[in-house]
Amino acid sequence: MFFLSVKDVIFLGSKGVGHHCLNHLLINQTKLGIRVTAVLTNDRKIKPDDLSILDLCDEYDIPVLAEMNDLLTFDRPDFLISVQYHQILKEEHIGRAKELAMNLHMAPLPEYRGCNQFSFAIIDGVAEFGTTLHVMGTGIDSGDILFERRFPIEPDCMVADLYEKTLIESKQLFENDIVKIFSGDYKKITQDSLVATRGTSIHYRKEIDEIKQFERTWSEEKILRYFRATYFPPFPPPYFYDKGEKIEVTPNWIEKNTSSPNFPDFSNIVKPEPTFRYMAAVFVSIGLFLLVSSFSTMDVDGLMLAIMLFGLGIIFELIYLNKSKEYKTKIGESTKRDPFTSLLGFIVGVIVTFAVLFFLTPFGYILGYML
Repeated sequence: MFFLSVKDVIFLGSKGVGHHCLNHLLINQTKLGIRVTAVLTNDRKIKPDDLSILDLCDEYDIPVLAEMNDLLTFDRPDFLISVQYHQILKEEHIGRAKELAMNLHMAPLPEYRGCNQFSFAIIDGVAEFGTTLHVMGTGIDSGDILFERRFPIEPDCMVADLYEKTLIESKQLFENDIVKIFSGDYKKITQDSLVATRGTSIHYRKEIDEIKQFERTWSEEKILRYFRATYFPPFPPPYFYDKGEKIEVTPNWIEKNTSSPNFPDFSNIVKPEPTFRYMAAVFVSIGLFLLVSSFSTMDVDGLMLAIMLFGLGIIFELIYLNKSKEYKTKIGESTKRDPFTSLLGFIVGVIVTFAVLFFLTPFGYILGYML
């Protein structure tokens, strides 16, 4: 596609999907006929593997605006593009765009405006979800629809699964249709014209705390439905109070306290085998024995072998800890260190200190030469 002039774009966004969309714009600037002139972000991440928008700006030498009001003094762009930006823009900010200010909303419109849309879709028991590119207005996700993608919600879907599906669809929507927005090849559809057939709702960020508090008197179906809607590690799990005690509703609790055939599928959550921990214990034990016997006879080769065995023990323990942490996170259990890990950490500290003193000091060199 040939563009007569280059359009200036200011990007506002966060999270992994924000990074993905900004990266798509940056690597395709020539093809899209645009120039990203500035970015506004709080660089928030949902998942540990989400990439940093700030790092991407550094890589491409893109100016980062400190606050939203900087839009009022920065050169006016042709387009403002928002992807999971955390603040609502006022009319004076939106008006800075010469052609269009648009937002990627990871939910179908006008059905689910605002926040926590994945959770409420599951609570409502709807069969379809979606993601939307729409014009930014002064209301919350209230602007005209530009493009959208829709897809079915699987039965007994967990909120994390719905989020991942919507994430994939949102990236596809952005990549497919952003070029049409830049070229003006779109038709606006007002949300008001769809309310009669689709319905509408708006939800706020604070509501997630309300729907996470269960009542033990709820029916089993309602408990399971709200559990599927709110259990989303690494965020805190839902809960209820029993005689003043806070009980967290985790997969373990659900398995022990429900009998519904619609029980969510946790078959993919596999408890780690203790084999790696057993191997760690064996190597550490042999290493300790060899360390003591070798030190008493000043056997340098034995000392080196002992340190190697400790290293193998540490590797096996780290493998076990990584698998165990992943498992505990999925079922909502504490990932606090257990006594064996603490003991191993102490032993490692002692061994490292010994190795430094013995091999990296003049005393160590002299002793090694004498032996």
